[in-house]
This record gives sequence, C-alpha cells and structure tokens, in this order.
Amino acid sequence: MAHNFFKLTTIIVSLLLLHSQATTFQTGDRDDNEDDIYILDHKPSSSLQIGTRSRFLMRIIKKGMQCDASAGGFNICDGVSASKGRGLLLCCKNHCRNVLSDENNCGLCGHRCCQGHRCCDGACTDILVNENHCGKCGNKCSLGVHCENGCCGYA
Repeated sequence: MAHNFFKLTTIIVSLLLLHSQATTFQTGDRDDNEDDIYILDHKPSSSLQIGTRSRFLMRIIKKGMQCDASAGGFNICDGVSASKGRGLLLCCKNHCRNVLSDENNCGLCGHRCCQGHRCCDGACTDILVNENHCGKCGNKCSLGVHCENGCCGYA
C-alpha cells in the first residue's frame, strides 16, 4: 500500500513539474501576429512613387522592404503610421521596420530588447511579470490579478 502511494505521489509531482516547464516554454515561443505587409494609414505624398500605378498598392509596404534613409534617398518608411496605428515604420539599416514591435529596433532603430523581453508598443517589456502585457503583448490581467511567469493569477 505504501509502495503504491509513493508511486502515485511521484507521478503527480512529475506531472506538475512537466506542466510548469511546458508553461515556461509556451511563453518563450514567439507569438508574432505581425503581418508580412503593412497598409499605410495615410496615402503617401505624390513625390513618393513605389513603382505601381494603383493608388491602393502604393499604400502597401512589405515587411523588410528596402529603403534609403540617406539625404535625398528613396525612403518610403520615414516614420509613417501603418496597420491602423499598430505600426510605426522607420528605415533601419535600409529596411522598413515596425519600431512598435520589432525586438531589434524597439522604439527606435538599433535599440535591442534584452533576453526574455518583448517590444510592446515601442518599449522593451518583461512579459513574465507585466500586468499589461502578461505572456504576450497586449494581454492585460484583470484588476487585482498579478502576472507571474507570464500567466495572470499564476499560483
């Protein structure tokens, strides 16, 4: 009888340990809902032509599209708002980057987030403990509930 109780206890403890590790791996995975294209919130000025005759296609920028931030260069993503305000495109190292969610260009070009942090709304955020970005950007915990290990009310 004591032997069966010991086996059952060992199995339960093992399952609890595996569950906590699975939760940690789940929060560590990338949850990028970022699109492969950005739709500009405003039509670009007439001086910027992307090489298309369609006015609608002039409003679409592919993720990582080439740009030139030098003076007089072709810079389609010079601080333009995209995706209904969820994106702010800047030309970083000759590629369009969304500085509101890009972990290598968080808030501004070249600002990298530390290990375990995500770029949420242009700021590097520890998603394991932040109540406004718990587990992923934009996941807000209920009032009075704390974020622990990337889960609201984890305990």
